[in-house]
Amino acid sequence: SSATEALKQIPGEHIDIALLDIMMPEMNGYELLEAMKKMPEFESLPVIMVTAKDQDSEILEGYQHGADYYITKPFTTKQIEYGLKLFL
Repeated sequence: SSATEALKQIPGEHIDIALLDIMMPEMNGYELLEAMKKMPEFESLPVIMVTAKDQDSEILEGYQHGADYYITKPFTTKQIEYGLKLFL
């Protein structure tokens, strides 16, 4: 439900890929992404940003924060499938 809650729940979990929104309560997706990448078990975790932020500068910012792929809303099932196939 929030980035802060995610950070409490993910340590010790086996996660193959993360799909993150940017606009979340308490902490944005960029901050969550950076916090996750600092955890040894998630430093190489593939991360797909799924967000309504669709400006070139916002997409670039996602990649600068460590995102591996970026999908803008609204999106199609094929876009999600393609992104998942890239990393799984």
